[in-house]
Amino acid sequence: MKTLGPAAFLPDNDVTGIPTAEALTFLDRLVATGEDRTSYASPYGRVFFFNHPDDVRSVLQDRNFIRPPLMKSLLGDGLLTSEGALWKTQRRLLQPAFHMPCVHALLPGIHAALADFIPRWELASRTGERVEIAAAMRRLTLDIILRCLFGIRMGNELETMGAALTVVIHDLGLLTGTLLLQPHQVSPRRNTEFQEALATVNDLIHGIISHHRALPPGTGGGVNILNLLDQARSASGEPLPEKLIRDEVASMIIGGHETLANVLSWTWETLALRPDLVASLHAEVDAHTRHPLSQADLPHLPLTMGLFKEALRLFPPVWFMVRSPLEPCKLGGVDLPAGAQVMISPYTLHRHREFWPHPDVFDPARYTPEAEAARHKGAWIPFAAGRHLCLGLPLAMMEGPLILATLARRFVVEPLAEGQPPLAASPLVTLRQRNGLPARVISRTPPSPKLPD
Repeated sequence: MKTLGPAAFLPDNDVTGIPTAEALTFLDRLVATGEDRTSYASPYGRVFFFNHPDDVRSVLQDRNFIRPPLMKSLLGDGLLTSEGALWKTQRRLLQPAFHMPCVHALLPGIHAALADFIPRWELASRTGERVEIAAAMRRLTLDIILRCLFGIRMGNELETMGAALTVVIHDLGLLTGTLLLQPHQVSPRRNTEFQEALATVNDLIHGIISHHRALPPGTGGGVNILNLLDQARSASGEPLPEKLIRDEVASMIIGGHETLANVLSWTWETLALRPDLVASLHAEVDAHTRHPLSQADLPHLPLTMGLFKEALRLFPPVWFMVRSPLEPCKLGGVDLPAGAQVMISPYTLHRHREFWPHPDVFDPARYTPEAEAARHKGAWIPFAAGRHLCLGLPLAMMEGPLILATLARRFVVEPLAEGQPPLAASPLVTLRQRNGLPARVISRTPPSPKLPD
């Protein structure tokens, strides 16, 4: 293992409070050493960075490695942050809701959300209104997750929730960046804004729970995650604590929409740079216009699937992960003390030249069955791996391509550069675009019949 001091990796510009791509540059410099195993000094002690898929899979699969508590301020003890016996109980409770038959049953909710969303873009196409694509994708995916998992429809609260989550994700991102030697200064004003945004998120989540409980039995639709949580009992027969129910709802909402929205936004921006792919995408989706798209269409949309998977490769929403060993151990020949900070990064792993030829090139052809069978199974981990493999993977891999195909057969997205460089990243808790994606949307075809509710 190569050991590095921090001096060579300090950011060139100390811009406090403004998320930049410097954290990604830092990771690129770690990889540039030519070593898959490196370490460096940080304010939290020595950080051990591993970038070989064998090591990464070991970290994600070994029960000795646990997740840090950083995200607990937002997600509490929900499935995305819990460990041990609590995590195992939560996983067993929620897993059945994400089996494929249940995921397929969510299709009407996706169609209904798209049916409400498409007229907004049709109006913007007629008026020439500027559309902020990244925000639009977050609104759409938030609407879908609320309909599908909780049977809830929101109006203006969607924007309120989205704005509050943006503040929380921004500030948590600045805090996590300190682990990658990014500057951060505590600001009383920003701390107040963070607490206010978090309170808004909590109020809305409690409103969702209260609204669901006020519905007559059997109404609300969706998978009814809240039904599962309300009916669950502890080993002693007690109902789940209200705070834990809140934490699970927060995990499902944030994990279910923020990451997917980011991938879709990156896909639209990348497509704008590749007219050849846009033409091929339109040809593919135009062959499926006789009915609302469903999971049965996905095997016939290989380019759409490839575009979505390639966006997940180059712009993984969860772009780095930290784990700590409970007990001293050895990983890749490296001795790790208990409590060590161990970092892995889908962002760098997905660009590993040993496993990805021409890794910086956006190439959806990487995902043919033959190519995927030949590739190291641990080289593509946008949904993590092992026991913490994302519970929502089946839903994301159905929902994302269907949204992309449905909107691509109706609209062209033309980003408005406005002097900003393309593909500029803002590495926060998730990998967002630095300035969103302002664009014009142009209608391709006359409005088709309304999608079924």
